[in-house]
Formats: sequence, structure tokens, C-alpha cells
Amino acid sequence: MPKTAGTYHIPILAEAALNWWLTEPSGRYIDGTFGGGGHSRMLLERLSPEGRLLAFDRDADAVAHNPIDDPRLVLIHHNFAYAPQFARFLDFVPVHGVLLDLGVSSHQLDEGSRGFSYRFDAELDMRMDRQQSLTAAEVVNRYSEEALTRILETWGELPRAAAVAARIVEARRGRPILTTQQLADVALPLKPRSMKSFRFLSQLFQALRVEVNDEIGSLRRFLDGMAPLLAEGGRMVLITFQGQEDRVVKAFVRSDTARRHGIRLRTKNVVRPSWEERRRNARARSARMRVLEKVSAHE
Repeated sequence: MPKTAGTYHIPILAEAALNWWLTEPSGRYIDGTFGGGGHSRMLLERLSPEGRLLAFDRDADAVAHNPIDDPRLVLIHHNFAYAPQFARFLDFVPVHGVLLDLGVSSHQLDEGSRGFSYRFDAELDMRMDRQQSLTAAEVVNRYSEEALTRILETWGELPRAAAVAARIVEARRGRPILTTQQLADVALPLKPRSMKSFRFLSQLFQALRVEVNDEIGSLRRFLDGMAPLLAEGGRMVLITFQGQEDRVVKAFVRSDTARRHGIRLRTKNVVRPSWEERRRNARARSARMRVLEKVSAHE
């Protein structure tokens, strides 16, 4: 049975995001992280017949399970980093609103064979787009000790990152580390006593996933490319789940690109899910939303 938006991925901060995202009912909108289509469906319910939505997802499963049949929606199997190029090519400018719900989807975490979660013993894959060649197994077994240390520290903020990297390199000399369980068995002995195992493994797996999918690079390219395409008063609604993503957003707001194109931070404080939403959906606990708005352009 096809998965619905609610079973494929639970949209986080749905109402709050929609209230910021929708600025003009007949406008052009982009959902860069379609997932189960939850956010997109809510937007389409409020768009006029003239409104249009261009959505992206690099995971073929998301496209195949698309639960929305609406002529106003065009769904493209591609990395959202290329949304600015598609928008130009399709004459989909200016853009009135953009949404990114970053990180990994509920479906990807719960589909054990994808290798995103330490909860299942599976191949170390972690590719959002399975057409790409780089996998988590490639990173674990081929990256140098120095490179592994860098990604564990930077993308995962993992305690004892250098020691974990050294242990991985030592272990793979005996045999390749090819499964999630093998990786967990290698790394867990280095977990600090004060840290829960699930937190340690979550940060380890996050670091590898971000590297495999170039998540930070994709976000940077998207922000830079989308800035000149926003309509005046148009907004970018950005939901992040880890510190590095949020720092990229804050750095972009201070950048010359944002200044040139009149992009300002609209939300004074970061927006977080309510206690009730965090209770209902554990994956909402680390969500942080910021909203950028195009006030005016200087060129």
C-alpha cells in the first residue's frame, strides 16, 4: 500500500512554517525537500488556482510515493541545490516563497536497508540519491584518518572524534567495515561514560550522512543561488536539525550576497516546535526554524 504523507514523513512545524511560507496565494513557491509531501499539501490547500509549486527531492522513493495529484505541482527528482537553475530554466521567477525541511526523513530512518540508522543492521549506504556513487562504506573504508577526524568533528560534533577515527582506521585493516552494526561495534567502546549510546551513535551516523550527501555544500549553494530569484517580500523558511546547518544560515544572513539582494532575517528568535509537537514526534526535538525575507535589492 502506498505511504501517505503522514506515514512517509511527519512534517515538522507545519502550521508555523506555512504561515511564513505563504505570502501571495497566486504566487510561485518552491519546496526543496518534498519528502512525503506534507508541507506541500498544506500549501496547495491555500494557494489559488493560479498559484504554482515546484518541488524537489533527491530520493527516488519520495517521488515514487508522491501522494499529491494536483496540476499546480511539478515534482522533480533532484537535489534542491539545483533548484535555482531549474527555476530559471522553467521561467519560474520571481519566487514568492521557499521551504527547506532539512536533515533525514522519517521514511529514510525507518527503512532499515538504507543504512541511515544504527537501529538496524544494514549495509553502510546513507545515500539520499542512490544513483550517486559515494556511500558511507566508501567514507569509512577509504577516507584518511585526518579526513575522518575532520568530518566527525565538523559534521557530527562527535566527542573523541580523533580517537574514533583512529580506531576505525585500525579496525578496517583487518577487514572492511561494511555494516551499521560493525561500525557501532568499532566506535562504541570510545563513547564517553557520561554520554548515552544513542546520542553518541546518532552524532556518528549524522556526520557520515552529511558527508555522503554533501548536505552543507548543498545548503550553501541553494542559499546563494536563490537570493537573486526571490520576489520582494518573498521568504525562505529554513528548518534545520543540527548546529552546522543553523550556522550556515546565520553566516549567509551576514554575507555580501544577502546584503546585495536585500535578504534579512525576519524571525528575531529561532522558532522551535511546541512541547506538544516534541512529545508527539521525537524527531522534532532538535528542529530550529529561521525565516529570511527579501526586503529590497541593492543592484
